[in-house]
Amino acid sequence: CLFEILLPAAVGELNDQVVNASGEMPLGGHVLIMDDNPDIIKMLGSMLNNLGFTFNSVENGEDAADLYLKNFREGSAYLFCIFDLTVAGGMGGFECADYILKYDPEANFIFSSGYSSDMLNPGRNKEVNSVFLHKPYTLAELTSAIERLIISQA
Repeated sequence: CLFEILLPAAVGELNDQVVNASGEMPLGGHVLIMDDNPDIIKMLGSMLNNLGFTFNSVENGEDAADLYLKNFREGSAYLFCIFDLTVAGGMGGFECADYILKYDPEANFIFSSGYSSDMLNPGRNKEVNSVFLHKPYTLAELTSAIERLIISQA
């Protein structure tokens, strides 16, 4: 079988900015990823690049806290962090976020886990600008989580 797909030609200038799912607000900025699974970092990094974000990644909370604070002190804080809640043998997402918040109370987080969201403290979102993203997730679900985080900042 041979299939031929015909697409209309683009009219006007192409814009390099990626637009979110609703088509309203361009996404982009610098993000910190912390996950102990290199495959997840690779997949998430690709998704973030597709949305117009740049990122740094680390595999444990200690390195995430150090890198976040280094950038914060240099005046280039991350737009938000995506932290895995559970890290084998190391500081997990909540503990790392609590440490960062001592220095930057305006920090923003997407907490991610393959475990149930029941493990989240329901009061945490009132104290911290954060959203939860259940693994595995799609590009659309990541975009939605980012939009919810950005809207809650406004």
